[in-house]
Amino acid sequence: MDGTLLNTKPMYDLMTQTIFDEYVRLGVPKELDQQGGEKFDLEKGRDWIVENISLEAYEEIAVRTAPRMLELEMDGLTDAEEFPGVKGLLM
Repeated sequence: MDGTLLNTKPMYDLMTQTIFDEYVRLGVPKELDQQGGEKFDLEKGRDWIVENISLEAYEEIAVRTAPRMLELEMDGLTDAEEFPGVKGLLM
């Protein structure tokens, strides 16, 4: 079955923490870390890195975190269940 039709229960909190850990590694001030909601904090960290280091440094985060993100996504597949009504939709 196509994974897009499964409720994979991704571990967004661990994925977000992985990004925050990279931010800290790059020197993002702790005051910006996890103060106003995850999306807001991710954006603030991104902006700080682009302004104080470089856009390339920010883009490299995706390369460094991709294996961990994939691992977390695959862990979520272990408990995946189909969304209600998927079988009927496909038949």
